[in-house]
Amino acid sequence: MLQSKIHFGRLRGNKTCVIRMILFYFLIINTIIVAQIPIKVVAFQSPLPIPLHLSGNFGELRSNHFHSGIDIRTEGRQGIPVMATADGTISRIKVNSTGFGKVLYIDHPEGYTSVYAHLYCFTNPLDCIIDSLQHAQQNFEVELFPDSSRFPIRKGQIIAWSGSSGGSEAPHLHFEIRDRITEEPMNPLLFGFDIKDTNTPVFRNFLFYGYKDSIWTIKTNRNFKLSGNNNEIIYLDTDTAGIGFEALDLDSTSLLGIYSAELICNDSVIYKYAYNRFKFSESRYVNAHIDYDWNFRLKSKVERCFKLAGDSCMFFKDAGKGFIVLKDTVPVKLKLIVNDIAGNSVSSEFLLQKKNGESTLTVCDSNRIAFNKSFKFSKDEVTVIIPSGALYQDDYWRFSSKKNKNKNLVTDVYQIMDGGTPFQNAVIIKRDFSNVSSVLKGKIVLAELTNEEEIKSVYTCKYDKGLLSTSIRNGGSFAFIIDTIAPIVKELFYQPDPVSGNPILSMKVLEEVSGLKSYSCYINDTWTLSELNPRTHVILIYPETQFLSPNKLVVKMMDSCGNEGSFIGLY
Repeated sequence: MLQSKIHFGRLRGNKTCVIRMILFYFLIINTIIVAQIPIKVVAFQSPLPIPLHLSGNFGELRSNHFHSGIDIRTEGRQGIPVMATADGTISRIKVNSTGFGKVLYIDHPEGYTSVYAHLYCFTNPLDCIIDSLQHAQQNFEVELFPDSSRFPIRKGQIIAWSGSSGGSEAPHLHFEIRDRITEEPMNPLLFGFDIKDTNTPVFRNFLFYGYKDSIWTIKTNRNFKLSGNNNEIIYLDTDTAGIGFEALDLDSTSLLGIYSAELICNDSVIYKYAYNRFKFSESRYVNAHIDYDWNFRLKSKVERCFKLAGDSCMFFKDAGKGFIVLKDTVPVKLKLIVNDIAGNSVSSEFLLQKKNGESTLTVCDSNRIAFNKSFKFSKDEVTVIIPSGALYQDDYWRFSSKKNKNKNLVTDVYQIMDGGTPFQNAVIIKRDFSNVSSVLKGKIVLAELTNEEEIKSVYTCKYDKGLLSTSIRNGGSFAFIIDTIAPIVKELFYQPDPVSGNPILSMKVLEEVSGLKSYSCYINDTWTLSELNPRTHVILIYPETQFLSPNKLVVKMMDSCGNEGSFIGLY
């Protein structure tokens, strides 16, 4: 059994109930059909000893993915005990600088896996085992898959302490429940967790679309913030229409995503979905479900009540078509209903009618791309390949080049589609650099640029049949840049541990282009455990023993282009 005592000196630190039962029943039936294994009802308890308040819920629309669990607030602090929600065995332990950070997985005999992420640290003996593994591999990032009989866990047992590790932006516990066979995340709030919610979701925006020649385009938008009837007739110059909406679920502390939506056209349901479960491999389809371009320009996540042709996400497999047929003689009556998982509901009604005259569509002069066919474009030294399935619907090819203003860029600036164009599959960019020395070829990266030609992000390249090749996942402005600058340590300082308050030796790293790929720290010539915070570019150093000053510190670093830097100093 795991110990529940933390040693900071060593470590671093009744309508609602009925509705939830109904939802849970249908989830269990669906799980049995999909997983084809016997799934038993299990009474999960809370993973934290404090009242549960959410800062994120299941299915929430995140950048390039659906949220796979719930984010539970930890009172703005780290170090709160994290407890097993049911009996089981620890099946996986992982430590990473990004993503889930320090995360623990428990398999339960009923057919589920519970996941506890962004932890501060594990209880003993797990923490000691992970520490030994890190030293044996001389790497902060490690992963362990224990034998199923090695770490049995009882419901309510303390297994870790909450933190803010990995990609977390603030202290919280990310919690998931997964189908153990398919590994699909399931909505934890269907399993009876006590989270009070009496607030009704609210609408913030509505978009109205036209459909012609297999392409959806926005015709108009409205900002109806209140529910109820909207008596205005909305005229659209299209035979086939669609609707999108932005809605948020309000609770006492956060703005959350909704649970389900239903679109009714002339008393018939034409589109309906709920966030119950999904496949990780399909999570990027969030970019098809939302209006990606609208969000890119206005930072507003509008959910579509119709499916794009290239959207294959199982969330919306049986949602319906969502196509609204318009006539110029009589308006179509629409009702949109949005629910949160506690059963609170909001609805809004509209009247749509076709404008007199022919339907119109903005036509581009460039080449049309079919979403289900590959497309290749070459100009001068540059080749762009869009594979089949990269687009969510048919589109028009857009490409331009211009001389760069940023002297650090070594090529023209290429505009590839628009910044509001997402790609489900990676789009390949190749360029001829045959006139560049072989040494420098390994130093070239592709940079995505802002409007001011500042570097937003970078993509590493590989040599492919005489060309440098890389891939991108969205349109925008791009240029190649040569990175020959080694990473450096900008500052050495102490900062308090977020739980114990003890000082932690820390250093700020400056790596402006390709990003830090690897690093190692040595104190008095002995490898020392250290952890990179990817958000602040600060490396935290954890000496095993407190030596008397002065101590020799050596830091070795390498960026993604192979540039090596080092720091030698005393502390």
